[in-house]
Amino acid sequence: MRANDIDPGAHSFVTADAFAFLAAAKGKGQTWDLAISDPPSFAPSEKAKPKALAAYRKLHAACADVLSPGAVFCAASCSSHVTAEDFASTLDDAALGRTGLSLVGLFGPPADHPTLAAFPEGRYLKFAVLR
Repeated sequence: MRANDIDPGAHSFVTADAFAFLAAAKGKGQTWDLAISDPPSFAPSEKAKPKALAAYRKLHAACADVLSPGAVFCAASCSSHVTAEDFASTLDDAALGRTGLSLVGLFGPPADHPTLAAFPEGRYLKFAVLR
């Protein structure tokens, strides 16, 4: 932060379980203009995929609960066993438990993370922007 001339003293830093933090924030009525969800891989295997999708839905709904009106929600996934379509399904109105957010972009790996055409598993990075 200092390298970018941002005063760290003007910001708060929290180390906590994300689900507990978001539930407490919701209980206090706290909201944010931007929420970014970037958990570790929830699906280390194909067998874990259903549980991973449920975890994404729970996390994304918890994030949606603390968004201010007009806020931006960004969600990332590094789970190779979860396709972009699967991931997007964790961000629809039913999964989020609310309406009013639109998927404005769903992105794959950036240019600095190239993958071979014959290796689709290498395209595991996903990043969604909702507003």
